[in-house]
Amino acid sequence: MSGHLPASYSSLPAEDMIIVSGPETHKPAEQDIIVFGTPIHEDVPQLVDRYLSNDLPGFLAHQARHGIGSYVLADFREGRLRMITGPGYCGGYVRSTSEGIIVTTLLRDVMRFSPGELHFNDFSLCYFLSSVPASTFGMLPLSTLFKGVDRLPPASVLEISGGSVTVCRTYLNIAELERPASLEEAVLEVAEKYADYYRRSGLQPAVMFSGGVDSLLILLAMQQVMDPKDIRIFTVQTMRTHSKTNGHHRAYPVAQNLGLDIELIESDSLRSGGAVSAILGRMQLDMANTRAPDLAFADHPDIGTLVLHGQNMDALVNNNMLSLQSNLELGYLSNAKVSDLTTDELHLKQLTALTRNMRFTDAYLRDAEFQRTTVRYFRKMTPNTIADPQAGTTSGIMRGMIATQYPNLLNQPQKPFSIFSQVAEMSSEATRMNGYLGQNATETGLVDLLRFYGYGQIAMKRGCSVPLSSGTRISYAPMSGPLVSYFLGRPRGLLEASQPKREVYALVTKLAGKSYSAMTAWKDVKVRDWLKTLDARQSSDLRDVLVEARRDLLDPGNSRLLGMLTSKKTRANVETVYKAATTGSDPAQETYSVFNQSIARNLLNIELLLESAEGTRV
Repeated sequence: MSGHLPASYSSLPAEDMIIVSGPETHKPAEQDIIVFGTPIHEDVPQLVDRYLSNDLPGFLAHQARHGIGSYVLADFREGRLRMITGPGYCGGYVRSTSEGIIVTTLLRDVMRFSPGELHFNDFSLCYFLSSVPASTFGMLPLSTLFKGVDRLPPASVLEISGGSVTVCRTYLNIAELERPASLEEAVLEVAEKYADYYRRSGLQPAVMFSGGVDSLLILLAMQQVMDPKDIRIFTVQTMRTHSKTNGHHRAYPVAQNLGLDIELIESDSLRSGGAVSAILGRMQLDMANTRAPDLAFADHPDIGTLVLHGQNMDALVNNNMLSLQSNLELGYLSNAKVSDLTTDELHLKQLTALTRNMRFTDAYLRDAEFQRTTVRYFRKMTPNTIADPQAGTTSGIMRGMIATQYPNLLNQPQKPFSIFSQVAEMSSEATRMNGYLGQNATETGLVDLLRFYGYGQIAMKRGCSVPLSSGTRISYAPMSGPLVSYFLGRPRGLLEASQPKREVYALVTKLAGKSYSAMTAWKDVKVRDWLKTLDARQSSDLRDVLVEARRDLLDPGNSRLLGMLTSKKTRANVETVYKAATTGSDPAQETYSVFNQSIARNLLNIELLLESAEGTRV
């Protein structure tokens, strides 16, 4: 490196990031430059030296192409605060108050600042507590549940000067991205950098293996650059309430066909006292994913390493989340698949899956008239949605991607808001996103950015903000510069609609020496029978252990949330949600459903945050 490294720099965990910019700047260390979190692609001194040795555009271009890991570089020099977040940063928050501007990684910390000025955003709150498509998590890409509290996304530049936010933008400029020559080059670069990190940190390499093609690709790439015997491979037993598509029943046959030893964590770990306590602890810090299988690690504090995860690969390749798993590597309507289509019903499923993916192709996104004349058809195939009033325009595409992760489709209006109010709220968020993106991207590039900052960012925020247990963290390997710069803004034709992940499957076949479908067949039925025996021992208790642990917070009489609502309409709506969720989350009640349990968990998450925010004031 160039030797520009100053004496005044330091490194801290990402969750320790609490910076107040006001009449006086308060920060957790005295140095001029602080790196929060863990850069993977290079160590902290190299990252700081690169920043000081290049102009800002050059440094940002390098991060967009090569940045890996959850980290933030904060520069306090020159009378202003500049913050640069990595492509894999878990995400943070920015809040302006009368006392100054606070920037944090955790929502609890930003809530503790000027608590008297903290108010709910009525629309965001009702949107979060409603039946919106799972692909949005009921959250918005920039706005949060609270007025004046905004997201600090990954791959961003934030500058604060003179008591104001002067810059807040992405540095993923679609037109200027330096791209890897191939998916193989991108994946192997990611693997090599993680391998280097494991060596210099002394941590044992580990992969969360669901049995799906994405986690398999990460595992195979790591085996190319490290001794396979050194890599721990974990799979978590799928719970009764989870999809059986990926999980231990798919992971084991794939592992057998590749001669891999995997470690099974039983699903009852998620119901243990240690796991429940750890998950509730996460809910006190931020809006958390409370159902992910990898939360079972919370009951195994001995693991103590960084565990790689394949989550968000679908988001990068813009694969419709309702894909037909039975196709595996065969494209919809492909010659290789046609012989399997023995009934009209199977043909229709293929056509429907292809049509869903067509919405992300260049041909669809560039044909405004086709979008307008077919929007009702696409609405009918997507439950709980309505057509955007300006389908086919940039506004319609953006509002749809923000609301449902589908162009031109909005959610059914959420009480107490009308369709007109919903369009206005989504328009406001789209306007903010336009300012944040700040580029004239193609329609495809715009959709890709909205998928990255919609689904991808929020999934990572919910899953990676804090450790799972002592020293155990999850890292979403796809959310890395090499893979982000490879996929974002790439042309997409009908072939991509037929098989968006064809390159992923092809690379798995190349690295494994056999096709993915060939690896899903059982070699040893004894193992299959053993897994069935384990499944039979799973708890049949449908009670939600998290809800039952803190059901006291779901009593409307104890609710901090309800006490903060000033709108009578919003309060009445949220009270109705409380009643439905508190009774419907109890398996003994007729209204019981997994959906009601999920809403109860969302309410509990908010109540735990409010309870925790009453602690020491920032």
